[in-house]
Amino acid sequence: KLKQITDYKGRPPCARINAASTIIRTPEDEILLVIYGGRNDQIFPVIGNVALNDICIFNVNFKTWTSLAIFGMQPCSRWSTILLPNRKHQPDGILVFGGVNLNNYCTSRLY
Repeated sequence: KLKQITDYKGRPPCARINAASTIIRTPEDEILLVIYGGRNDQIFPVIGNVALNDICIFNVNFKTWTSLAIFGMQPCSRWSTILLPNRKHQPDGILVFGGVNLNNYCTSRLY
């Protein structure tokens, strides 16, 4: 049975389409839903772009939303990208590849 979760804590991400997502199980056995990027046409007047470049995490165990701050080298804003867990090199790491933004297809860099 599908049931809406309404008793969460934290601020959920803004609405979006074509976001990438994956599930990560932490060494502490927590289940995390990781959401990256996507497209929201309503944000264009505010930021001059429709592509998002944020990482939002929902901790399924504690029903808590968290937004991550991204520092250093990072992918350009994009939607329709691939997001995969990177357990071999970092237990809670992720890989990002491909996608599109307002200007073009995103380069073939792997993050």
